Amino acid sequence: MGKTFQKTRVSAAILAGGKSNRMGQNKALMNMNGKPLIQHVHDVLQELSDDLFIVSNEPEKYRFLKRPLYTDEMPSIGPLAGIYTALVHSSNPNCIVLGCDMPFISITLLQRLLQKIEVDKITAVRSQERIEPLCAIYPQTAMPVIKALVANKRYKAGQLFREIPTAEIELEKSEENALTLFNINTPEEFAAVQNYFGHS
Repeated sequence: MGKTFQKTRVSAAILAGGKSNRMGQNKALMNMNGKPLIQHVHDVLQELSDDLFIVSNEPEKYRFLKRPLYTDEMPSIGPLAGIYTALVHSSNPNCIVLGCDMPFISITLLQRLLQKIEVDKITAVRSQERIEPLCAIYPQTAMPVIKALVANKRYKAGQLFREIPTAEIELEKSEENALTLFNINTPEEFAAVQNYFGHS
């Protein structure tokens, strides 16, 4: 990447459990600019953590990353299950959690998050009035809160920000910041990204 970054005592998890219904295929493995989408996220996170792993219910598909692979500890209820599983397997009190479909994620942004970590708080990015649940750092103390939410059939990951104090980074509205958090959900979005790289 051209620079050497000091790794911190934080774990990192990539969630690759989405069904990709809108995409029509496994988006994590779609090739973009010469490598799978998930590889772009992996290559950024490996600069920040030595404890990097993948959470997926199809672990055999990600063996090429040569990282520990874990399946959901809870029934498939979406990102909340992935976040919980990441915290179960985290070797550190805090874990960076990213989706597999954010190819432009910035190491600079993640470093800003790391600098904001507070004990027992979520550290998250707010962009255009929305907190991004799959670009955040979660404390392991969030696990009982997640279990309580699931017990009450409250499955949306955004519920966590109402239940746990959250230290936020506010991103100003700009094309660069929008690109950093851009995640790919449809063939049209994937085509737009391919065009961006000049590989249409």
